[in-house]
Amino acid sequence: MKGRFAPSPTGYIHLGNVWIALLSYISTRNQHGTYVVRMEDIDMQRSKRSYCEALLDDLEWLGFEWDEGPRVGWTRTIILAE
Repeated sequence: MKGRFAPSPTGYIHLGNVWIALLSYISTRNQHGTYVVRMEDIDMQRSKRSYCEALLDDLEWLGFEWDEGPRVGWTRTIILAE
């Protein structure tokens, strides 16, 4: 089982992001699955690297640990407008 959280880095984390991340995290961990974080950079005009880094920092601060994605061996280059 693979669960994921895929926010769009168009702003700072908000309660809706945290809620969805928490639900998917709990569900995935209860089923001994792989938890994946990936950035959905589909809105290139509003997406920024600083938002991506802030989202990841906030998730780490909240105690989330993911198995795949940024900061855990993810090799895809993030290209975002600054």
